[in-house]
Amino acid sequence: FYLGLAHAYGGLEDYEAAMQAYRQILSLQPDHLEARLGLGATLFRQESFEEALAMYRSILNQYPDNLQAVEATGLVLLRLGRNEEAIAVLEQAETVGDVSSKVQTSLAIAYLEAGDTEAGLALLRSVAETDRQNIDAQLQIGMILWQQGELDTALNHYRQVVRLQPDSIAARDAIADILFERQNVLMTIVAHRELLELAPEHAAGYYHLGIALKARGRTAEAIETLETALSLFEEQENVEGIQVVTELLQTQK
Repeated sequence: FYLGLAHAYGGLEDYEAAMQAYRQILSLQPDHLEARLGLGATLFRQESFEEALAMYRSILNQYPDNLQAVEATGLVLLRLGRNEEAIAVLEQAETVGDVSSKVQTSLAIAYLEAGDTEAGLALLRSVAETDRQNIDAQLQIGMILWQQGELDTALNHYRQVVRLQPDSIAARDAIADILFERQNVLMTIVAHRELLELAPEHAAGYYHLGIALKARGRTAEAIETLETALSLFEEQENVEGIQVVTELLQTQK
């Protein structure tokens, strides 16, 4: 009864109630594996990472080959910023069984955050090849290639994300910014308008759109757009943004 209740509360995102149900089970059956895994997952969703880590490690003390607990331990360590430990655990997961592409992506991110770009990119490419629906892998590959100056290839990866998930703000933001960086003015305008339809509070998006409109000689539209950017930067208390846009507007009036 309580297990079904916990699952139901979790599905409704009522995590406090779900935790209470899992703990009720564990008060009666302390070794109930599914309840322990469920409680760990719920603690993770609540960002109680230290408690989640303790739960998963207690499971691994009894069941060292439990792939779900191994994977989850690695993910928790990542969220705690303990990248070297996360790498060791997630690499261990690959020896225990077939890990999900999500976990492989997390391992790749751990490599990147530990400074091993080559290993991270190689693993991400492997994930993207075997799981073409993995949006996180495509986003990460795009980011790395963008940082390396491979703009065309980065654009391809971000566009793949948009094909899979048309409302991806991260991908549309990256596409718009890369087009802006390449000084492709007309496509920059189109891309930023599409972005701002999804993210109307995106101050930097209005700023870049304003510059692109100015470059096309559409001064009145540029001023109006930059004023919107300034208003949003002020709401967000972004001092640098306020200064940059204010100086640009002063040259237009």
